[in-house]
Amino acid sequence: FFAFKAGIDKYANPEEVDINLFVTPGIDYTNNLVLTNHAIEMIEDDRADSLYVLTAENYKNETVANAVSALENATLDSNYVATYWPWIQYNDTHNNVRIYTKQKLIQLQTLQQLVQ
Repeated sequence: FFAFKAGIDKYANPEEVDINLFVTPGIDYTNNLVLTNHAIEMIEDDRADSLYVLTAENYKNETVANAVSALENATLDSNYVATYWPWIQYNDTHNNVRIYTKQKLIQLQTLQQLVQ
């Protein structure tokens, strides 16, 4: 917990770290609400110049109703936060398997290609 919190704090000063997008892979808002709230506070209060893309929980057995309920229960209310659901199945051609991955990873790859 404290290692993740310290890692989030490293990005708090916009004069030291230039970012537009902040992500915390593996730290979902259902199981790690304290950490996600800490990241939201850092983005809102310290930076106010970045978008925080949250990770949603679960990827195989989640229903739309459960995903909406989990998001509502997290009581996230910020103009600096977005999240995406569902996870998607991705064809890993290198290992010749289909894997579940966060939609965010695909979107970040797309954003990276657009910036280049």
